[in-house]
Amino acid sequence: MAESTTLQKVTDAVRAGRVRLSDHALTRMLERNIDILSALDGLNRATIMEDYSLSRGTPRVLVSQREPNGRVLHVVWDAPENEEQDAVLVTVFHPDR
Repeated sequence: MAESTTLQKVTDAVRAGRVRLSDHALTRMLERNIDILSALDGLNRATIMEDYSLSRGTPRVLVSQREPNGRVLHVVWDAPENEEQDAVLVTVFHPDR
């Protein structure tokens, strides 16, 4: 799949330390025993699965990545619309559950 500008915006924001977790993501991470570092570190090697930006009107992307133990992790991100905003981790889950 072609490179997503939405994913690039997320990656740039995370690298710059402009990132936050939604309340939903934090709840799901605790329920599913997913470490925040797995979601952040795996972003560098993420594969885009869906760019929802066109259908939503806001920049959102679903990516697939791997945790350090090799397990697949899916993460939904809202991308910042400008360089002052944070990337927002919307939710995270293991697709095999």
